[in-house]
Amino acid sequence: MSNKKIIGLFILSAGVWYGYQKYNFSQKVTFKIVGISIDGGLFDPQIILSIGLNNPTQTITTISNLTAELFLNGNNKIADVYFFGRKEIAANSQTVLPLSITPTLATLINTIKQVLIVKKGSFDLKGSATIDGLNIPFSLNYQLS
Repeated sequence: MSNKKIIGLFILSAGVWYGYQKYNFSQKVTFKIVGISIDGGLFDPQIILSIGLNNPTQTITTISNLTAELFLNGNNKIADVYFFGRKEIAANSQTVLPLSITPTLATLINTIKQVLIVKKGSFDLKGSATIDGLNIPFSLNYQLS
């Protein structure tokens, strides 16, 4: 076998192995809302939503994009959620991605009012994340007690 064929076979094998690792990661990664808090001022309110990205594989990977919508009690849209940047997700660990969400003042007041009246609430986050070029959809729920 010639050297060119051996090198080509090695490159092809490495590409298949890399693709398998990324596919394996995409099947096993999990998302979880680990916390919600309110920050900012009266006329510049912000919701800090912390998302836990659990990577149970041996693959180190990077999230580069996240787009989603945040809802209260399933149907009241609070805000659009965006993350454009790069954050490494270590192998066999959980990485927390804090997201700063800027709803309108009226939306925030309505959200707080609904939570105070009902004394409980449910936040839903629906969207997708781009991790190492793979688009991974998610739907998360966080119950207030």
